Amino acid sequence: MLSLPGPWQQRPLAETRTRLTPIFSAAQRDHVNLFAPGDDFHSWLMQAVSVTRHGPGTARANTMRARLSTLASIYTTLLDEELLSRDPMHGLVWPPLEHRQAPLPPPEEVTRLLRHAEPDLPLHAALTLIVRHAFQVADLLALRWPAFYHADGTLLRRRTLTRLDDPSYRSLERLLAQAGGPLADPQGPIFPYRTLDDLRRALFALSLQANVPFISPSQLRQVSLRDVDHTASSAGFASQRREPFEQAVALARSVSEKLNSSS
Repeated sequence: MLSLPGPWQQRPLAETRTRLTPIFSAAQRDHVNLFAPGDDFHSWLMQAVSVTRHGPGTARANTMRARLSTLASIYTTLLDEELLSRDPMHGLVWPPLEHRQAPLPPPEEVTRLLRHAEPDLPLHAALTLIVRHAFQVADLLALRWPAFYHADGTLLRRRTLTRLDDPSYRSLERLLAQAGGPLADPQGPIFPYRTLDDLRRALFALSLQANVPFISPSQLRQVSLRDVDHTASSAGFASQRREPFEQAVALARSVSEKLNSSS
């Protein structure tokens, strides 16, 4: 299962195994089929993710959320590959988020960052797609030029086809011109970054140049969910599964409100 391509591959395999071990161990012990669980699956799952070496019910909320998030990403990939017909975690009530991270950056800092990125065409296009269309880094780095339909301004993503807004289209058009233009029909990767760390290093150097605090790619995506009036497809969510999209937007906005009110 873990050999399937998916968001969990951004993390070390050992970390993914650590997150999933309590769930898989409990499923083996209790004879729970994770592909087709019974009606009491949600209550069973919450009990499974709450276990630590100190016993049931001792895991912190963020630990439980991390375990649930990893399992949810696997289910999402299986649904995308049509290996599952329904999401076993649909309707699950998640533990509340423990707010320990710094407040999300204000819009003016993000605007300043994008302005300073303009001379670096690949970096500017990558950041624009994150900020305007809530791209996840794994999906961003996997993009190849045939996924960009220059004639109608759409971009084929892992779960949906997104119609690009004007800033995103212009940033990719500039990058396409650098690659030879539409007539050259480039086939390679759109971006030169091979790993998350490659992009983070470029973003860190840009933050220093723009004289703003370092803003991670995940924070920029949360800014997008907070500030942009998205549809499911504009943010990269499958349109037939609105619940994950609505939860992500609500979470980004509630986290921002709580953190900024306490800062």
